[in-house]
Amino acid sequence: MLKKEEVLAQSEAALKQWGPLWDSHAKKNGALYKEKGIPHKDMLYKGIGKQCICIADGPSLEKQIDTLKQYYNPELMYIACVDKAMSVLIDNDLIPNLVIVCDAGIDYKKWMEPYKEQTKNIMLGCCITSNPDWSENWQGEICFFVNKDNIDSQIRYSKISECPELIPAGSNVGNSVVIFTTQLMGFDEWLLVGYDYCWGDGNYYAFQDPPGKRHWMKHIQMIDQWGDIVNTSQNLLFSARWLGDYYKMIVQEKGCQIFNCSEQGILNMPRLKLNRKMRAFKKREISIQEKQMIIMKIADTAIVRPDQGDEALQVELKKPVVDVMVRSIKPEAAAWLQTL
Repeated sequence: MLKKEEVLAQSEAALKQWGPLWDSHAKKNGALYKEKGIPHKDMLYKGIGKQCICIADGPSLEKQIDTLKQYYNPELMYIACVDKAMSVLIDNDLIPNLVIVCDAGIDYKKWMEPYKEQTKNIMLGCCITSNPDWSENWQGEICFFVNKDNIDSQIRYSKISECPELIPAGSNVGNSVVIFTTQLMGFDEWLLVGYDYCWGDGNYYAFQDPPGKRHWMKHIQMIDQWGDIVNTSQNLLFSARWLGDYYKMIVQEKGCQIFNCSEQGILNMPRLKLNRKMRAFKKREISIQEKQMIIMKIADTAIVRPDQGDEALQVELKKPVVDVMVRSIKPEAAAWLQTL
């Protein structure tokens, strides 16, 4: 497991490098959050009864793309992907439901602009410090979040952006896809694809091999979970260890069923074949108890006092009402209150 000092050093280094740019981005994204941001409460349990396929842009995605196309059923499955995987999916007629963007320096012109029109029916999960070119040009709904970390930078960026919506900081965008969906959406099952955190003889990213990156990012050579020799960087290794710890300490406690279906890479989590898991997933009936639990979690509470008049009460009664509580007092108590 990662040591506290390792995580602290990673957070402090990131803030030192990116702090001024994050400040600027948080201000711009904060304005858009106040204009049309989707609150986290509206995302609660949207995945119940479904399978979530979390897609990163590791080179294993190339090997899995045909399986995804063969078995994907939009009625049963939900695709949540990282920013750089969106283009691969759209080019293969797999429209994601959710795209997560976290990086302050993610290239808008390369990764999003050519697909701008296709974003109309896709939700963007947007870190408040990420490149605002994405949020400003996104055509669909946007759900913003602030990363909560061990140096409390969320205090700074919640204040700048006026966005109080928090999720744990996960060290990279692929991890944030898993965090966002497990913290909020309540799927029955999660499958991870493209979560390699390393590269071998093939491309560095799925379907792309940036010139020189495989060489200057090569910090470590090691054996992956499938027994192959691979290369990785300090940051990728840190992120893989972080997600492994998140699985052990958070995901298992929540009872989430998560499987690494990348079929290569260094991530240490339960592994299964992607085709097997997608083919086996079936629709199930949501229980009455589950429905009641969802109602309790997502319901808004309004208090209407007698001095507000019937009009205020009628406004609330026009909404779908799930229950009513009336607080009353005895007539003699009402008479006494009038004398105060």
